[in-house]
Amino acid sequence: MTVTDFIHLLGRRWRVAVAVLVVCVAGAVAYAVTAPTAYAATTTMYVSMATGTSVNDAYQGGLAAQQRVTTYARVAGGTAVAERVVADLGLDTTPEALRSQVSVTFPPATSLLEITATDPTPEGAQTLAEAFATQFQDVVAQMETTVVGAAPAAEATVIEAAALPTSPVGRPATQIVGLGVVAGLALGVLAAFVRDRLDRRVRTPEQFGDALAAPVVAVGAGEPEVSPAYARLRRTVTGRPGLSSPSTLLVTSVSGRSQPEVGLRLARSLDAAGMKAVLVDTDTSAEGPSATLGLLAEPGVADWLDGRTTRLDAVLRQTDDGHAIVPLGAADARTVELLDSERFAALLAELSQKYDHVVVATAPAPADAAALGASWRCAGAVVAGGLGETTLPAARKAAEAFSAAGVPLVAAVALAPAPRSGVRAGHGTVPRHSRAAYAS
Repeated sequence: MTVTDFIHLLGRRWRVAVAVLVVCVAGAVAYAVTAPTAYAATTTMYVSMATGTSVNDAYQGGLAAQQRVTTYARVAGGTAVAERVVADLGLDTTPEALRSQVSVTFPPATSLLEITATDPTPEGAQTLAEAFATQFQDVVAQMETTVVGAAPAAEATVIEAAALPTSPVGRPATQIVGLGVVAGLALGVLAAFVRDRLDRRVRTPEQFGDALAAPVVAVGAGEPEVSPAYARLRRTVTGRPGLSSPSTLLVTSVSGRSQPEVGLRLARSLDAAGMKAVLVDTDTSAEGPSATLGLLAEPGVADWLDGRTTRLDAVLRQTDDGHAIVPLGAADARTVELLDSERFAALLAELSQKYDHVVVATAPAPADAAALGASWRCAGAVVAGGLGETTLPAARKAAEAFSAAGVPLVAAVALAPAPRSGVRAGHGTVPRHSRAAYAS
C-alpha cells in the first residue's frame, strides 16, 4: 500500500478512526478522574545475627541473615504481623484486606528488607509502614528467642524510617490521557484498515472494471447525455466513432437497484451522435425508465409479449425531439418469462429495422431473471454500478452469469454517488426538459 492509498483509506474510513480515538481518550479521561489516589511510604530494615567478634563469625552471621531475609519477607507481609497492626492501630478492617496494602521486597544478596505501605492519605501510608516495621521487629524477636530471658539470635533494625510521601504513586493524569490519545490513534488507524479490508464495496472505477473484466467509464451523478463521459460510453459500445450498423445492447445494474438514467442517456447520446436509437424498458421492478418518465400507464413491452397488441406503433412512443421509447407496459408475473420468448425477439427484430441501436434497459442483474432472459436476445451488455454501494462479489457474479449466457460485456459504467440534495434514489436524475420531451 502506497502513501496515497493510505491517505485515501483514511479519507474513506475517518469516521471509524475518529470513533475509536474518542472512545480511547474518553476511557483514559474516565480512568484518570475516577482512579483512587494512593500514597506510598517505605521503611528499610536491616536483619542481623548475634555472632562472635571474629571476622569469620561476622561473615557467617551475614550469610545466615541473608538466608533468613527470604523467610522474613513472608513474615513481614503475613497475617500475624497484619493482625498485630490492626489491633495496635484500632483499624476497622481485616488482616487480609490490610495485607493488600503492604508489599515487602528485599534487594538480592543483602540483608535488607523494604516494607512499603499504600494508603489514600500520606499520613496513613507513613503510619502503616512504621506500624508494620514495629510489629515485625517484635515478631522476629519472639521467633529468634530460644531461651527465656536470653537475647534473640537475630533482630530487625530500622535503618531508614518511612518518610511522609509528598506525591501520589501512579502515572499523572496528563500522562494517562496522553497514552489514551496515542493508543486511540494507533487503534483507530488499525480499525479503519480492518474495516476497509472487510468492506467488499467497489470504491473506484478501476475496481469495477476489473471485477467485470470490461472497459470502464466513470460517470458523475446527474451528468447529461452530452457530457464527455457519455460520449466515451457511446464510443465504447459502438466500437468506433460514427459506427451506425444495427446493434442491440442490454443495460442493467448490479447496485441492488435500478439505474434508469444510464439507459436513458445512452440512447439519447446515440441519437445526439446521429445514430437513431430506441430505448426498450424491460425493468420489471417498475423503477426503470418508464417510472422515471411517468410512462408506466402506457402500453408497452408487457402488452406486446402478452399478445394484447401486435402493432409496433401501439407500443412505440416518439417524442417531438426525435427520441423513441417502448415503455414497460402492464407487466405481470409472466412478463419475466416472456422476455426469453420469440415474441420478444420479434419485437427487437422489428425495432432493429427502424433504428440503428436498440437499448434494452432491464432490472438489476443477476438477482432478477429478467436481465438474463433479455440478454440472450442482445448483442452485448452494459453493466452499471454505483461506487460505494456495489459489491465486488455482485459484480463478479454478474460477469460470470453473462459469460455463461454467451453475452459479451462491452462496457462497465461506474456511477459516482449522487449528492444528498439530488432526486429520490431509484428514479434517476433526468432533467425536467427530458421528462417533458418524452411525454406522449
